Amino acid sequence: MRWETSYRELASQRGIIYSVRSSRDLLLKRLESRAPVRRQDGDVYSLLMTITTNWGVALVEEMKTLGPTEVFDWERYGFSEAKPPSLSELVRINEIFFRFAAELHQRRPFDWILVTASGNVILKETLQRLKEELGVPVVQLWLDCKQNFSMGRGPAGQDLGQIDVAAGFDLVWTSSRSMCEAYLCEDALPVYLPPAFAPGVIPRIDCEKQWDVGFLAPCTV
Repeated sequence: MRWETSYRELASQRGIIYSVRSSRDLLLKRLESRAPVRRQDGDVYSLLMTITTNWGVALVEEMKTLGPTEVFDWERYGFSEAKPPSLSELVRINEIFFRFAAELHQRRPFDWILVTASGNVILKETLQRLKEELGVPVVQLWLDCKQNFSMGRGPAGQDLGQIDVAAGFDLVWTSSRSMCEAYLCEDALPVYLPPAFAPGVIPRIDCEKQWDVGFLAPCTV
């Protein structure tokens, strides 16, 4: 992919090398002033911004294993990233999301916020408000960065892909190891985790082995 090639060269020129250790150290430094509380599994209070019409269903179920989880599904508010939104629609959904987060946070502070959206849904200003006004760590889960790191300017003037919003998150979770240096070149903080599946939605089945190799293709429900 062109992103990998160009950013690989840029990272080499700048001496940028990704490692889990360095990402962890940088993240701890970023969060010093906000001092997140360490929780046990089952007691982490999370806010998840996603859609629940396809793979988001599995993500919601897995998030609940950490503890109580609030879900903001932007499609339930009439917003669809599949149809190019107007500036007013984009501003409206971001304001609704922020109010949703702020009102729940006032009742019980969130431990973190996970967002599965790029620049065609989430605004840089919203990310800044979440961190400054609520003081909550904000993480992005994005698995398509090799395809849409940059997608051109949208109605709000920011890129519809990753390039303009990535640095606004405290941490970006990517499934593409080769894109980690690209994130670092854009002042974003990546963590590489390979893709997996949701055992709660697709449970393990004990059966006799039939094939040596299996291939999984994504689908929507």
